[in-house]
Amino acid sequence: MSLLEERIFEARRDAGMKASNLARLVGVTGAAVSRWEKGQVKNLRMEHLFSIARLLNVDPEWLATGRGHKDRHLIQKQRDVEDDISFDQLDQEEQLLVNIYRRLSQASRANLKQALTEWCHQTPEKKDDPPGP
Repeated sequence: MSLLEERIFEARRDAGMKASNLARLVGVTGAAVSRWEKGQVKNLRMEHLFSIARLLNVDPEWLATGRGHKDRHLIQKQRDVEDDISFDQLDQEEQLLVNIYRRLSQASRANLKQALTEWCHQTPEKKDDPPGP
């Protein structure tokens, strides 16, 4: 979704929350939520954006820009993994792989992740074969 109003509506709907409840919890009128979801507000106040994200359990960056993961818990899990291992703790081969990955386009990263995920879910006797293109 590319539009803020669509992301607000989607997040509210997925959370199973009525617009009137969101309005009450954020501290605005129901009409304000309606204007947000109709795209009639061009500059949503940051305090409202963060309140909406927290209440609907979505990542504020996703809500604001559409980038990243929608689910706030996925973002935290990713950060936890990143915090567990520093780049300096990786051996040379691991550092090389990380550097290669960082040079890939977003599309190539997605393809690589899909191939590796499929490869990891194969039966043990088939794991000797490298992932296909």
